[in-house]
Amino acid sequence: MAHRQVNSFIPCMALIDIVGGYELEADIYFSAPVREVVTLAASTTMIVNDLFSAAKEQQPDLSDFDLPSLLVHEQGHSFQDALALSADIHNALMRRYETKERRVLKHASPSLQRFLGGVKAWLAGNYEWHRYSARYHV
Repeated sequence: MAHRQVNSFIPCMALIDIVGGYELEADIYFSAPVREVVTLAASTTMIVNDLFSAAKEQQPDLSDFDLPSLLVHEQGHSFQDALALSADIHNALMRRYETKERRVLKHASPSLQRFLGGVKAWLAGNYEWHRYSARYHV
């Protein structure tokens, strides 16, 4: 999971304030609590991508390092068990994201409140895109 942050959805979320027409202060954006919230959000979206593309990536030579495939190949889980475990990992990360986000929002500036609202909206939109995109249907 840590290795995949290089190709995660963080770059997309980094633009939330710019697209929204405001600028989140750099010291706030790069603070440890905000980085943790954004990284958790990115991690959940990586797993959403893995779950929605799992059937397609089971085709020969398509799977590289998605979570369900790793659980199958590295830990010997069946494909169905790997999907269920991946969903469980996603849900645990999402609960952690929600807890950390609430904690950060308690003392958040208006721009950070707006940014974190954008992160939450981005998460919902990302899920809907994965859910309906033809890219994820075999």
